[in-house]
Amino acid sequence: MGEKADLAQARGHLVHTTQQASQVRQLSLLGTELLAEVCPCCGLPGNAPQFPLTCAISELNELGAGFSLYFYFVQNSVLIAALAIVRY
Repeated sequence: MGEKADLAQARGHLVHTTQQASQVRQLSLLGTELLAEVCPCCGLPGNAPQFPLTCAISELNELGAGFSLYFYFVQNSVLIAALAIVRY
């Protein structure tokens, strides 16, 4: 409990995390000079570009294996449902 809380830093963190840092961002396209601008509390960059809506599912691998596997599952489920509807 050594230091007092910095309210200005806490307000900046709140604005930073609710608007930018907590959103899913594409870190591979982020340059090293922009990667240095991270939140001092959580270490999340707030200025990384978002993933485009039409990006390949494999580009989501940088977020972890679960993201791409989930979207492959959804894609295949929709395909199987569409084939089942057309067949019957």
